[in-house]
Amino acid sequence: MNQMNSQKYCEQKIIKEGSCLYYSLRFVVAEKRHALLLLHTLFHEIDEIKYKCQDIQVAHQKHEWWQQEMMQTFMGKASHPVTQDLSKIMEQYAISQADILTMTDTLIQCPTHFADFKQLETYCQQTSGQLQMLCAKVLGYQKDETLEAAQQLGVMLQLYYFIRELRRDTLNAYIHIPQTELEQFDLTQHILFEQKQTEQLHALLTFQAQRISEYYQSFVKKLPKTDRRQQKMELVRAKLAMATLKEMERDGLAVFQHRISLTPLRKLWITMNYLW
Repeated sequence: MNQMNSQKYCEQKIIKEGSCLYYSLRFVVAEKRHALLLLHTLFHEIDEIKYKCQDIQVAHQKHEWWQQEMMQTFMGKASHPVTQDLSKIMEQYAISQADILTMTDTLIQCPTHFADFKQLETYCQQTSGQLQMLCAKVLGYQKDETLEAAQQLGVMLQLYYFIRELRRDTLNAYIHIPQTELEQFDLTQHILFEQKQTEQLHALLTFQAQRISEYYQSFVKKLPKTDRRQQKMELVRAKLAMATLKEMERDGLAVFQHRISLTPLRKLWITMNYLW
């Protein structure tokens, strides 16, 4: 497919008007916007398999197809709308095959649970952290510390999504909270599967929210001032996530009862504060 078709595919797949991604991409120049959309769509295509395919065998087949597609892509024989433009942006923004495969292979191998935080952190670094690092390359940077900061942002965003989507994940038998931390707060996977709001769950989620805030602070601290103008998209994504997390905390972190979202007006206000 040509770039126009590829772009339309990506927009239809992951861009919803009023979403955080929609606002963070709003003022990115068209050429870079297309590259960023491709990377996010590739991530989404593989990540959503575990939620869409209840049959393990079907999920395994889809994962195998994506592994083969990545190899075909690197040989110039891509067939998917996303991968058909991937080689072009890899060359343009100095993205290596290893950069891409770290992300896609780790997404494919996603475990249903994690023994401890080190295992979870590594997964986040190699998936969302890798995605944000690639986005930082597309957006442009002068100092290598910017790529390190982007990795911190990726971990922060992934941990944030794991809390926000806890209800969806448990419905699909995924627990993205380390076993050691469940035990620390006198919880079990079975209790999470029951989706009951308890004092122990609130204490656990408060602990998780604090860690997300620490990753946010680390991202902001590590991001060099010289690169902040180019990395506005990353700053907007981080700020929108933190603002939503604060609203979730005000709501008592009742993630099994309802899903908190910012109003479009507030998202626009946060975005404009960074863009002007």
